[in-house]
Formats: sequence, structure tokens, C-alpha cells
Amino acid sequence: MDTLLTIDPGALNDSFGRGPIAVSHRLLDHPLLTVESIAGLAERLSSNKVEHNIGDLPTVAAPDAVRQADMRVGDIARTIETNGCWMVLKNIEVTPAYKKLLDETLDEVPRCSEATMG
Repeated sequence: MDTLLTIDPGALNDSFGRGPIAVSHRLLDHPLLTVESIAGLAERLSSNKVEHNIGDLPTVAAPDAVRQADMRVGDIARTIETNGCWMVLKNIEVTPAYKKLLDETLDEVPRCSEATMG
């Protein structure tokens, strides 16, 4: 089985609970993480689980000054590279395929930490 995560055991031992730890992954080409798959997920999630705004905000902005793109959430995801928006999809684990991907990824953490953390 190919691993999805790579965590340096020495760095984990030295930094766990005290600082950042670099984690490499092999998720770039995962079919659930393509732009089209993420757009479909955004369309299936309930509206209270999808947050998006136009990203050109000042450091501090009044809530009524935050603008949203006048687009469907799937289209925001499909054009995210050029539309100037950011998007958060919350609780994606309610979708079985994404729950499986999250579980498979997180299940690797004990394997990476076993040598140094017990």
C-alpha cells in the first residue's frame, strides 16, 4: 500500500507539542481532490457548510463590508484560480467518500509517530 503521508520521526519527536512539524503528502492527484470533485462536493453540502467570500479584503473589515461572488458555489470552486474568492467546505466527513479519505489519511499518523511517540 502506498502511504499518503510522510512525517520525519526525528522532527516529530523534537517538535511534537512544541512547534510545527513538516508533513508531506501524496494527495495532489487524488480523484476526490480535483477541482471538479470539490465543486461537486460544494454543491452537495448544505449552504451552512460552505463559506466563501471575495478575497481582496483589508486586514480588518466590518462584517457588512465582506462581499460574496454572485455565483453558485460549484462555479466558485470551478473558477477559484481566477475569481479572487476563497472558500471553506465544512464537515466534509458527512460525505462517505470524503470520510473514507480523511480516515485513511489520519490513520497514517500513528504509523508515522509510533517509533518516537509509543
